[in-house]
This record gives sequence, structure tokens and C-alpha cells, in this order.
Amino acid sequence: MGFDWGAAIALKMGIVYPKMFTKVISIMPSYNEETEGELKKLTAPTLISWCRQDQMHNWTKWKTLAKKIPNRTESIYDLKPEQGHSFRGGGYHITIAMCKFLTGIDPVAGPKKVTKGTEEAVQSTGGK
Repeated sequence: MGFDWGAAIALKMGIVYPKMFTKVISIMPSYNEETEGELKKLTAPTLISWCRQDQMHNWTKWKTLAKKIPNRTESIYDLKPEQGHSFRGGGYHITIAMCKFLTGIDPVAGPKKVTKGTEEAVQSTGGK
């Protein structure tokens, strides 16, 4: 997981060492492919989180690269000017997206009730 240059490192590590990573989280990466198509080699499920209004990390420019990642989930959000910097102001959006991506559970909606026969169980990650 990483933000900005750290996000670029997370992507590169997922490409170079695919067996070491089960998932990659990349928040507004500063990344350029060294060789054409290298992002297609990133096989781990990858969350790309981005703020449309971020001037330093232009989503319009980067979405072409993001589309090369075969197993990606995109979490693109909007901020109002008074919400500040896209990472600090977008913390809520990023946290929700990461929770959903890592656990499969929407932390805002809460756990789903699952009925199995006569038992009622609540879906949980068991702290994992």
C-alpha cells in the first residue's frame, strides 16, 4: 500500500514480486511505465484510489495507465475546495474503499445477515 511515490513502489513491487502480494493498494500513484505494458503484468487484485480534483495527480491523465491493470478496482471520489488536500480531505473515502477492498464488507452499511437453514449468522472478518 502506498500514496504518491509510495503508491508507485507498491505497484512496481506487485509487478516484480507477484508471489509476495495478494493485494495492492495504490493511492494516487506518481507512476510511469518503464516499458510499455508493464502494468498488465500486475496480476494481484489492485485498488486504485483517486481524487478527481487533485492538481498534482491528474486522474484524466492517469486513468489510461490504470486501465492496463487487469484486476483493478477503481475508487474515484470528488472533494469540495473547502475539504483541503485530496489525501487529507479524502481520508474518509479512501478508508471506506480500502475496507471494502480488503474485507469485502462495506463498513458504512455494516455486516450482512446471512441465513443458513434455521441459523442466522452475521458476516464477519473475525478481526482479520
